Amino acid sequence: MGHKPYGYRIENGKAVIDEEVAAKIKKLYEAYLAGASFQSAANEAGIEVKHCGAKRMMANRHYLGDDFYPAIIDKDTFDKAEAEKQRRAEALGRLNRKINLLRQHLHIFILKSLKRTVTILRFRPSTFTA
Repeated sequence: MGHKPYGYRIENGKAVIDEEVAAKIKKLYEAYLAGASFQSAANEAGIEVKHCGAKRMMANRHYLGDDFYPAIIDKDTFDKAEAEKQRRAEALGRLNRKINLLRQHLHIFILKSLKRTVTILRFRPSTFTA
């Protein structure tokens, strides 16, 4: 097992919920579902993370409970947050990122190829002999 998720502590080899921190996690989900951004929701909940940390935290399935970790968030809340994240990404045009990444990589490849061609042409030894 790796790093323990925020909101839990280990006692006698078992994960237990840290109630004070778990309340912050629940508030994070509530604020996000009420329309706050990841960063704003984390601030409202009193969790000091950047937006990507809040997003990663909200995607952590351990909060649903599993063989080792007890549940902090119910499945309905988790699913609503995932659906809201998807809805916002779609509204902002972020769902076609794979296509955009492919275009970006192709553009970089073309630029690097052109740079190599220019470098080869610039430093090519003269074919004329004196």
